[in-house]
Amino acid sequence: MTPVVVQFAVAAVSDRRNLWNQKTAVRDRRYKESNCTTTLTPPPGAPRGVWVYNRKCEGPAMKRLLFAMMILGYVQALVAQTEPSTVLPPFEPPETLSVSDIPLPVLCVEGGIVVLDAPITKAGEFQRVEVRRDMPCLTPLAVHAVEGWKFSPATFAGKAIASRMPVAVTFNPPGLYPVPTPATLPALKPQADAAIQAEFQPAEVIHAAFPDYPGSAVAFGTVVLEVTLSKKGEAEEVKVLRDRAPFTAEAKAVVGDWRFMPATINGAPLRSNILLAFVFSAPVSTSSLSHPSSSNGHRAKASAR
Repeated sequence: MTPVVVQFAVAAVSDRRNLWNQKTAVRDRRYKESNCTTTLTPPPGAPRGVWVYNRKCEGPAMKRLLFAMMILGYVQALVAQTEPSTVLPPFEPPETLSVSDIPLPVLCVEGGIVVLDAPITKAGEFQRVEVRRDMPCLTPLAVHAVEGWKFSPATFAGKAIASRMPVAVTFNPPGLYPVPTPATLPALKPQADAAIQAEFQPAEVIHAAFPDYPGSAVAFGTVVLEVTLSKKGEAEEVKVLRDRAPFTAEAKAVVGDWRFMPATINGAPLRSNILLAFVFSAPVSTSSLSHPSSSNGHRAKASAR
C-alpha cells in the first residue's frame, strides 16, 4: 500500500471520528438541556434478572408547553378577577306581616286600579307610601289602608336593606255597572331621585285584569294576595293573606292574566313579591246578581300605556 493511500485512509477515519464526536456532543447537549433522567428498574411480574430502562425527559418542547400552560392559567385567573360576578348573593324580599280591609269607594262607580310602592327601611319601619299609578277618587282609600299594614325588611347577602313592596289595589266595579272594556292602567308617575338611584327596584305591573264577580254573591269585601315573581316576572306562587269567600277564588284565578316586570338589584333581575288587593263591591240591585262580564265569558283587561 502506497503512502498516499495510507494517508488518505487515515484522513477518512479521522473525519468519521470527528463527525461521530460532533454528533455525540450534540446529543449529550440535547440530553443535558432536556433534563432527561434514566432509571433501570425491574418490570412488575418479570423474571429475576430482567431489567427495563425508564427514561423521563423534560425537553425544550415540554418546557415550552409547561410555560404556555402557566401563562394561560395566569391569564384566566386575571380575567376571573376583573370580570363582574354573575352569581348574586341570596336575596330575601320583604315579608308582609299583617294586612287589613280596604273601604269601598263611594264616589267612584267605574272601578279602577291603583298601584303603590310601600318603602321599608332596614329596621322594617314603614315610610310614606309612594303613588305609582293614580286614580284621584280611589287612591286615598288605598293609601290610607296600606299605611296600616306591617312588613319586615328585605335582606341581601344576609344583611337587612332598604326596599319597597309594590301594592296593586284593584277596585272592582259594582255588579250593576259593566266592567270597563277595555280599561287602561293610569300612567306611571315620576319617581323621586332617591327611589330611582336605589339599588333595589321593585317589580312593576304592566298589564292587569279585573276579576269576575261571583254570580251567586251579594256580599262585598277585600281579598289580598302575595304573589311571588320569578326573575322573568312570571307569577310562580300565590299566597292568600286576606281571605274573603267567595271572592278569593276569583281573585286567584285572574292573577294569570296579569303581567309584571321583574324586580332588580343593581340592575340584575331577581325573585321578589308583589301584593295584589282586590276590593269587591256588592251588586246595587238583585236584578244584577249575575256579573255582566260572565255573560260574554271574558274578563275585562287593563293594560299599561
